[in-house]
Amino acid sequence: MTSDEMYALFERHGTDKKKFAAFYARWLSITSPKTILEIGVYKGGSMAAFREIFPGAKVYGIELQQKFKSPGVFIGKQQDAAFLSSVIGKIGIPDMVVDDGSHKWSHQRITFEYLFPLLKPGSFYFIEDLETSYIDTWKDCDTPFTEYLKGLIDPLNDRVNSRKLFESNNIESISFGKTICMIERSSCNTS
Repeated sequence: MTSDEMYALFERHGTDKKKFAAFYARWLSITSPKTILEIGVYKGGSMAAFREIFPGAKVYGIELQQKFKSPGVFIGKQQDAAFLSSVIGKIGIPDMVVDDGSHKWSHQRITFEYLFPLLKPGSFYFIEDLETSYIDTWKDCDTPFTEYLKGLIDPLNDRVNSRKLFESNNIESISFGKTICMIERSSCNTS
């Protein structure tokens, strides 16, 4: 799917993800997830778009607000590990996670640190709206989430400690776009 087609798809489904159309067009063209988990589904437009892109995939969501409850959407807090565990217990391990949730710095980190290690090899983990790392409205801890992400880069490139660091996080690659990031789970078994 081209960037223009992705943009039109997101626009048709009424989701603000159209600002990420080029980024998603690049990465979604090389994956075929069976289970997608989106955090922060609002009215479900992007869930519908993901169902159209991947018609064979099961698409689930997490939402904080009860008024957006719909089939496949779990209501709860993304930073609550017990809640995340219960969702994973019901849907299984996803192949793709999209964090478009609260955008609070600690919530993004807690969610990533809980979900990413569970992902299947070759899975993609997207974090949207990274501009919130530069806006005090979303500040709820000392470390902006973008600074946390920058800390994940050294383990990918440190020749001296690369094996130890690589095994500790199982990251294959990190790709940044304008206010979005994708982290790919290593497809190698490093344990």
